[in-house]
Amino acid sequence: MNITLPLPRRTVVAMLLTMILAQGAQAAPVADPLLQKIIAGARAVPPSSIRFERTTKAGGRDQSGPAESEVRVDRWDGRQLTRISSNGRPATAEEVEKVRKAATTVPGYHRVADYLAAGARRTSEAAGQIGYHLDRLPKGIVKMGGDRSDKIAGDVTIDTSGQQPFVSRVHFYAIKGFSIMFVARVDRFDQVLEYRLGSDGRPMLVRSVQTLAGSQFGKTGETRTESTYVALR
Repeated sequence: MNITLPLPRRTVVAMLLTMILAQGAQAAPVADPLLQKIIAGARAVPPSSIRFERTTKAGGRDQSGPAESEVRVDRWDGRQLTRISSNGRPATAEEVEKVRKAATTVPGYHRVADYLAAGARRTSEAAGQIGYHLDRLPKGIVKMGGDRSDKIAGDVTIDTSGQQPFVSRVHFYAIKGFSIMFVARVDRFDQVLEYRLGSDGRPMLVRSVQTLAGSQFGKTGETRTESTYVALR
């Protein structure tokens, strides 16, 4: 899922924005035939085969009031993530290099395979839609001052209305509050990822919204980061 960079203001808000959904380790194939099909479909859309432009709006607040907001535009060309602009101005060479070094995980539909590779529990069935639940995320998915994947649960919605089933929505959330390295605490973590079929018939990530609330050294804060993705040819 996505890389969230800190806002310029170095407060608890900035600390919260350093959450990374890291690349998950491969797991043994799951038994559910539908999940097997979904995983195979996700792996058929590797990062090298996609190109997109991402616009991210990040903001938040702490005890002192609203933090400095930021609008960033990044572009993935199939090989490298590049910062294009920040708050309407062209990205500096330093910003471009910083993003290049930090971009260890590329967001996209391919990540669905990592989320589901260890299996999931079917929870609902309706016309054109099947729901699954992840009691905890597979090891290595969430890195926040260490691996916190076991602190995060998830709900996955699969669209079965067409010939090709695909994940249309993923909702991750903290099972309960947790501490990070004894100096910070996450009271709320919530992230929604939305997918749709692209013009080429392949699923693609189109939007993500992430909310974090917590504290560091006794100071509380919260952030909201929304990213939209547009496929490039």
